[in-house]
Amino acid sequence: MSKLSREAKEAIVRKTLSRSGKTVREIAKENDVGYSTLNRWLQNFREGEPLPQRKPAKPKPPNKQNENLPLKHVLATANLDEQTVGAYCRENGIYQFQLESKR
Repeated sequence: MSKLSREAKEAIVRKTLSRSGKTVREIAKENDVGYSTLNRWLQNFREGEPLPQRKPAKPKPPNKQNENLPLKHVLATANLDEQTVGAYCRENGIYQFQLESKR
């Protein structure tokens, strides 16, 4: 589901209120909005409360996983062929690209 502007949300709410022979569930599905979300928007609209705005995106923390990859994994896979490295990675819950970035 994409993030919608307040205007787009209001248009969906108005469309839902006019219904035009469709159920709330059908309108929600057509607009790729959760049924409960659309019901919450309708409740807010009826109570005169503003529709929720988009929340600003939270900055993602830096990926520390590559930095913390134990040396033992790099050493254990140093002389292995690609298929064996793949199996090793699956067994140990790591990705091949993490090993390659450390070599």
